[in-house]
Amino acid sequence: MTASALPDESSMPSLDAVDPGELVALRERTAQLQVALESRIVIEQAKGILAERYRLAVDVAFELLRLSARSSRVRIHELAQRIVSEPRTPAELERQLDLHAPRFRPDVHPA
Repeated sequence: MTASALPDESSMPSLDAVDPGELVALRERTAQLQVALESRIVIEQAKGILAERYRLAVDVAFELLRLSARSSRVRIHELAQRIVSEPRTPAELERQLDLHAPRFRPDVHPA
């Protein structure tokens, strides 16, 4: 969006004219969107780490992350945060890699 596409300040209502309930709702919505954005950033970082670490396509890395979180009853953001912040892959993710080797590790064939 360019600066010229932004509304002119003179055309915007003053905060005095805004309903207090609406202002509270807008602040809450802004906070929710900020949390969602930050969560998404961590998930994207975790996908990249998994894709590089295990030579996976990014969409496959996300599938592994989602499956691991669901199977372990952990929120996907929490598992992603651990992937990003810990040097080793979390055990619940390793477990899914072992259980579904042909799906996530095409070069590994079960015995």
